[in-house]
Amino acid sequence: MAAGIDEDDSSSQPADGVKITIRPKRVDGETSAALQTEIETRVQNDARMARLLAGDDDSAVFVVKFYHVKPALGTLLKFWLMGDCGAVGWGGTNELDAQHTSGTKASIVIDAAAATVSLLSPSEPSYNKNVQLGRYATALLDELESVATAEEVAEVDRLCHPPEAIASARTMATASLSSGSGTA
Repeated sequence: MAAGIDEDDSSSQPADGVKITIRPKRVDGETSAALQTEIETRVQNDARMARLLAGDDDSAVFVVKFYHVKPALGTLLKFWLMGDCGAVGWGGTNELDAQHTSGTKASIVIDAAAATVSLLSPSEPSYNKNVQLGRYATALLDELESVATAEEVAEVDRLCHPPEAIASARTMATASLSSGSGTA
């Protein structure tokens, strides 16, 4: 029997004399602004993902459709961006955004519900920018492949699976960056 709960009371109400009050959490202005920014970012990402899945987003470098993507993949990729992401000149700027020393920008968008990982770039297409995006896309796809093929982790526990999904994304990235328009 839990303390303060009458065992015979099927409604599981607190014992006499116990009062439970639920109050909304108060946040200061700085915390409130940070929460508002996070909400706005999520709404923008959701809208961008909807356009992307509908084929209406012309900034897509690639989209990988996995069987499953775990939300923790975002955390792993944040650390990947903070360290050496494997593409020379690229570095993380904010969450899953990155920028090359040439000014080329790219964003990784992870949608665990849709089981997709996308690379988007708002940069105007040019030969040099496309070369840098291609290097970054290759490094990101290599990282996703190593996560998807990690033999020490059971398939159901991998952050993304299956690794075969990456092959079509490599083809998409190559096609979108080699076309005259820049991105797909």
